[in-house]
Amino acid sequence: MTVREYAESILLANTLEGKLAPPPAGMTLDPPHKGSYQTPDLPGRPELLMPRRSGETRTKIPSSEQLGDEDHRSVLLHFFCNHELIAVELMALALLKFPDAPDAFRRGLLHTLQEEQVHTRLYLDRMAATGTVFGEHSLSRMIWDHIAPMTSPIEYVSRLSLTFEQSNLDYANHYSKAFALVGDETTSGLLAQIYKDEIAHVGYGLKWLRRFKKQQETDWDAWHRSLAHPLTPVRAKAPGGIPFNREGRKKAGLDDSFIEQLQIYQRSRGRTPFVHFFNPNCEAHAAASAMGTTFQGNKASRHLEEDLEALILANGHPDDLALLRIPPSPHHLKTLKDAGLPLPEILPLHEKDELATRKLGGFCPRAWSPDSSKLFENLADNPTSNTLLPWREPLPTDQFSKNSPPESSNNSMYPIMKATHSRAYGRPNLLLRPTSSQALSSSNLLSAVQAEVTWPSSAIHPKKELSRGWRRFSMSKMRS
Repeated sequence: MTVREYAESILLANTLEGKLAPPPAGMTLDPPHKGSYQTPDLPGRPELLMPRRSGETRTKIPSSEQLGDEDHRSVLLHFFCNHELIAVELMALALLKFPDAPDAFRRGLLHTLQEEQVHTRLYLDRMAATGTVFGEHSLSRMIWDHIAPMTSPIEYVSRLSLTFEQSNLDYANHYSKAFALVGDETTSGLLAQIYKDEIAHVGYGLKWLRRFKKQQETDWDAWHRSLAHPLTPVRAKAPGGIPFNREGRKKAGLDDSFIEQLQIYQRSRGRTPFVHFFNPNCEAHAAASAMGTTFQGNKASRHLEEDLEALILANGHPDDLALLRIPPSPHHLKTLKDAGLPLPEILPLHEKDELATRKLGGFCPRAWSPDSSKLFENLADNPTSNTLLPWREPLPTDQFSKNSPPESSNNSMYPIMKATHSRAYGRPNLLLRPTSSQALSSSNLLSAVQAEVTWPSSAIHPKKELSRGWRRFSMSKMRS
């Protein structure tokens, strides 16, 4: 039997025994040759192990805090076992799709496939010991859909080795410790073994990325270029709550620059992002528009925009996007991340046109003045039709006027405000317009909010929410 014949038997097998069959003695490596292989919609599998269909309920993955319960432990084992089996199938597919790849690449791929078979067996044995049947929970096809369309070996190592296997450096390391804490040393040891193997798998991918990439490209740029939408670098690390494993990545050979860029990288894992934009000169734009002119701004107004725009990083959800004129440096973003601030995706303002190809959840400028309406006008059709935060024309100029404070407030600096509640955030979006050029203090701002805004019962309490953000940012300049 040749490697190609063996790979096809693994890919199309409709039994677990067939998927996990070891290579036969005397198997030979096919000579490199040009060829192609038709990628199936899904690999062969028994009916019980077919991925869930559209509309089927997804099994929720338990957190480490839930692992004291054996049912939750079995769900997590089931989740990991499916990922290992998909890896086996994708490696078999790569052997079939790239028969002209170097012999060393294909031998390494075959060796990794065999280790993934071992991992799958380990999970199956552990599930059997806990009375769990593989297939009793829903199975995802997400990883297959991201990687199966690969068209070259560099896309294979970028998408599987350096994305999903890299993320397992976080998962395996974290859950090995979590299982130990609840007294399950057997599963803890299993995950420790898998973690060690995954370091080598990521190292294999990195070695071949460097072999295949353009000489002048950095590892990060070559890897990022080889990921196809909607797959992004965010999938190469576990989501919030699971620590980012820098040590494991260093052992795999990734350099400090790559690791730091990945650590601060943020993008939605599926939810359409809301786009935040800070336009503090909204009143000046509105006033100029009312007089039939355009606000040009001076050095001071530009500094206001640039120095304070990173405040919106505290307002967005990690799945959101902040559009910044001058993004903070990677080092500063890492400092914020290490301090516990869940950062949204950050996109430089000059790259805004990239959003034209993306589905968006809506828009969150500081205010809908002529500048923000014009900025987002060409993206007006991108949000989903039922968005709570659609594009809109500039607000009427009189809504930016300086009115007398309402009778309910004795604060001469009271801001006129409009508030709209967004279910996506569980809190209002505030359009604050001070009546004085003097800066608002934290207490004044909180008093204004509490006095005038009707807060839905589902909203986060304004005093806690705003004071938290004010303490975090009022004393520090966000640009480094």
